[in-house]
Amino acid sequence: MVVSPSMIWRICGGLLVVVVIAGAWALTGPGNGPGGGSPQPTGSASGGGASPYDGTPAASFAVGAAGIAMPAPRAVKNWSVDQVSRAQQNVKAALVAGHLDPRMVVDRQVNGFLALFAEADQGDVRDTFLTGPLTGAAIRTAPGTTLAAEQPPG
Repeated sequence: MVVSPSMIWRICGGLLVVVVIAGAWALTGPGNGPGGGSPQPTGSASGGGASPYDGTPAASFAVGAAGIAMPAPRAVKNWSVDQVSRAQQNVKAALVAGHLDPRMVVDRQVNGFLALFAEADQGDVRDTFLTGPLTGAAIRTAPGTTLAAEQPPG
């Protein structure tokens, strides 16, 4: 089964909305936020603690690909449970390749990300990615960007 680029963008966009809403709720839900008893960070990005997220709600979040959790697949219209599961695996692979893989994010190598698309669509996706915005589809740091010394594990 070949998944079209437009389907991947729609699924990625929907997952991004869910992640943002869940993250916002986790950070601003009951007991958090201004005056709500929000825990204070105890670590520092410069290595003063085990993690810069110690003492925050983010300390318990899964790291890397493990932090991208897919819902249990279920049949949807003409898609079987197995087809939905495979599509979810494809979306997760695209999210990892486009948002977490250092070859993409830091080294700006797009081939691993593009390989996830149908061969017939790779040229169009490459052209759009290299010459236009693919809002939220993938992340690359700007040339010459200096990253923090402390990088997340995973």
